[in-house]
Amino acid sequence: MAVYPLATAITTPAIYPVGSLNPTNPYSHSVIPEIWSGKLLEKFYQSTVLAAISNTAYEGEIKNQGDLVHIRTKPTITINDYLADGGIVVERPSSNVIDLLIDKGKYFATILDDVMEVQSDLNLLGIWSDDASQQMKIKIDQAVLLALLGTPAAANRGIAAGAISAGINLGVTGTPLSVSSTATPTILEVLLRMGQCLDEQNIP
Repeated sequence: MAVYPLATAITTPAIYPVGSLNPTNPYSHSVIPEIWSGKLLEKFYQSTVLAAISNTAYEGEIKNQGDLVHIRTKPTITINDYLADGGIVVERPSSNVIDLLIDKGKYFATILDDVMEVQSDLNLLGIWSDDASQQMKIKIDQAVLLALLGTPAAANRGIAAGAISAGINLGVTGTPLSVSSTATPTILEVLLRMGQCLDEQNIP
């Protein structure tokens, strides 16, 4: 059985030039590939509250920006004292109408070239749309809440709040309530005061 000699630079061309590898560093002169992760870092967004405190029952009737939606309300029937053989007051209730004008709108626009879509391993449009929806909620929250700043009903603010009691102290601008976990009023007491104000306005 013949024993073949090991290949050397003399008998066959060496795959690596002699001395090209550094024995103390096995990665010397090697190719280290770049890897793109298929997972995105989690992105944290500002909290939004408008959807939780808004009436969205009429969204299906709102077609386009510029629409005017007439919303009818239940009339308030007057309750009178009954007297034997007395006259009866008859009323014809009429419904109050609240007009909801759709005169504001926001938009976003992105573009994705066909070449980029084919070459990307991620669903770029899906990622962008998800971020845009989050940014949209934040912008709408900011716009609506800033527009409501300073507009609460008089019975819902001040040192004489309460539509019925008119004696709930919620503080006033310049002299707000000093709230702590031990002093009076405590944080819990202030929350209960706010809840009472909402109850007196028949707000759930």
